[in-house]
Amino acid sequence: MHDPLSAEFPDRRLLYLRKPDPDADAIMRETTSDLIGAARIGDLIAHTGLGGRGFRSIARLIGGHELELRDPVRIDYDSHVMRRAA
Repeated sequence: MHDPLSAEFPDRRLLYLRKPDPDADAIMRETTSDLIGAARIGDLIAHTGLGGRGFRSIARLIGGHELELRDPVRIDYDSHVMRRAA
């Protein structure tokens, strides 16, 4: 798929979020663990009720190669993510 750490990736700085939030990450991991196909980031955040914490959690999960963007677009609420292929 798309390498979010490449120089062409417009939001790669988001992937280096250093402030950990283990609770939000655990909730988002659980929410996406059975994901089949892609889901809209805004829908995942709404489902979890995490707000900005959920957005930052998704950025960390993309940076940690647990999730990936479906398309090479900016990370925002309308972007779609999916589980990274094993």
